[in-house]
Formats: sequence, C-alpha cells, structure tokens
Amino acid sequence: MANFTLTIETVAPIHIGSGRADLYRDIDFVVHGNYVYVLDVDAVLEAVLPADERDPRYDQVLNTHNLGSFLPKMELDAKPALVRYTSRQVPTTAQIRAQTVDSGVHAYVPGSSLKGALRTAWLRTHFEGTNKKIVASDLGERAEYAFRRTEESVLSPGRIDGRTAPNRDLFRAVQITDSHPFERSASSVYNVVVVPAGQKGIPIAVEGIKPRQTTTARLKFDDYLLNHAAEQLGWGNAAHGLTNLITICQEQGIKRIHEERTFWESRAPEVEKFYADLATKADQREPNTCYIEVGWGSGWMSKTLGRVLRDDRPLLAQLMRRYRLNRGTYHDGDAFPKTRRAIRDQEGVLRVPMGWVKLSVGM
Repeated sequence: MANFTLTIETVAPIHIGSGRADLYRDIDFVVHGNYVYVLDVDAVLEAVLPADERDPRYDQVLNTHNLGSFLPKMELDAKPALVRYTSRQVPTTAQIRAQTVDSGVHAYVPGSSLKGALRTAWLRTHFEGTNKKIVASDLGERAEYAFRRTEESVLSPGRIDGRTAPNRDLFRAVQITDSHPFERSASSVYNVVVVPAGQKGIPIAVEGIKPRQTTTARLKFDDYLLNHAAEQLGWGNAAHGLTNLITICQEQGIKRIHEERTFWESRAPEVEKFYADLATKADQREPNTCYIEVGWGSGWMSKTLGRVLRDDRPLLAQLMRRYRLNRGTYHDGDAFPKTRRAIRDQEGVLRVPMGWVKLSVGM
C-alpha cells in the first residue's frame, strides 16, 4: 500500500448530511438574542432532570416541547458542556439540517464523501479526454442509478455481470479514511438559499463546518491491484491514470471554479468575489494540491458528469424529460441547471457558496 496524508482545509462552509432527524428549535437548539446555542441534549437532560422520578418536574422535563425553557442564557454560558457549539448565524427556520458527527459531538468528513468527489472528477476527465459518448439506451430507469451501466463500462471493464462489477471497480484501489474530527467550535449554523427563487430565495438552515478549518485523513493506493492485478481486472491503462488523480482533480476544480464564477458574476457580487479569489489560488497550481466540492449544496454540476452532459444537447433533453429534472418544463436549448445554493448573512446579503475544500497530499 502507498500511504499518504490527506490534509483537508475548508474553503467555504461544508454540510455533509447525517441522515438523522432535523434539529428542532427549543429542543435541539435555543436562540438567545443574536446567538444560537446548539445543545448536547443528553448532557442537558442529565443536568435538568430531577434525580427523583417522583418529582413533578421529572415528567415535565421529559414531555416538554420547549427544553430551552429550562436553560437560561446565564446557565448555558456557565456550563459549556451543555452546548455542542454556538453560532452567530440565527436560523430563519424552526429546523436545522443535521450534519454528520462522530460518536461524540464532533463533525468530520467521511472518506466516502471525499472518494466520491475524486471519482466524479476522474470520470469527467475520462469522458472529456476520450470523447466517449453516452448512449441513452444504457441509462437506468431511476435518476439516482441512471449512469450505473455507463460508469461500469469505464470503471469495471472486466466485469462478468452486474453482481461482480463492484469487485472489479477501478476505485477499489483507492482507499480514503474518515477524517479526524474537528473541534466543536469548527461548527456553525448557516442560512442557505436557492438562487434565483423569488426575491428572497427559499430558506434552508443547515449545520456546517466553518471555512479555514483543517483536519487530516489517510489516502491509500493498493499497489498490488494497480501493478499486478490490473490486467486481470481489465483496467488496462486506466489503472495508471490513478497515479495522476490529484492532478486530474486540480484541473477539474479549476474548470468548476470558472464555471461558477460565470454564473454568479451578474447575480451576487460577494459570491463572485469568492470565486475570483479562489480562481487566483487554484490557478497557481500548487504541487499535490487541488480544490474540490464535497457535501450538500454544491449542486448538479459537481455531482454528475456536468459539462459533459450539458454540452450534449440532445442527450440533455432526453435526461430532462425522462427524469423530470426540470419539473417537466424543459425546452431544447434551455439553460440547465438554472439554480445554485449560497449562504445568506443576517443582513440578507449572499456571501459564499457551499462545499469547497482544499486537499493537499503529503507523505
């Protein structure tokens, strides 16, 4: 195994959904003035529940719809163990989408999220470099599995049938661990809106990891699979492409940054400035470094083959209609996707997008 340290620095806030229920106001978080206190509910219950179950307050606490009423601001400030983190971004909704956390209360970046981003960048480069055409008849019936057969033809060329494809997938040779957890203070609450969507946008409150937070993970390449089993698995020259994975992601990141800058330049000056600054950094092409998008909110262009699909107008029209990606209102030649997500501050100004991280690879 070739082992590397993967340093992850958040450039914009990132939200990786946990799959857990949303956080509810006055139960999971409370608002005092301009501050949000996201609670450690187990610690709060231990602190406010009477020791004697016969105490009338015992049932009152367990059945309350306003746990926050037992927690004045002074007590929260005096007992930081009751609070996972605080935020100056007060949610505009009564619910907050929960982020992925470890067995404690610390956010982290799952290895699967990072690997998925690298995989998507590799596939997009492959299709751009080979001019490989996507055949509509190969598409699956459901949108989430639409390109499974197409991906398998590239990443599992030696497959015997659909059941054995994962065992022969090229990215078996890439292993990324979950990151080390961030400090509690690395988390915050963000108000995200869909743009354009009316004058104010559709509000969505999420937990996220702040910008300029750093952690590490481990990146491993399976030398045996890449050097000795590649021919047997049908990977051929594709296996050698993995050695350039970070360079591939670097080039794809630069393209994505410039695409997004074009979208935002006439819509939100602060977001456009974010992308202008990021473009300057990315264009420097630091060795073994790339900028990629991970998690929720980065949009259709980052999670799919993106421009490969967008630029094939006949195929895009078929995708729109078959999977109703534009709610059935798509006409040939329409721009797609029409919307993006961005974070809006307390004054209503669109500030930054979601999901950008800087990856640096070292020994």
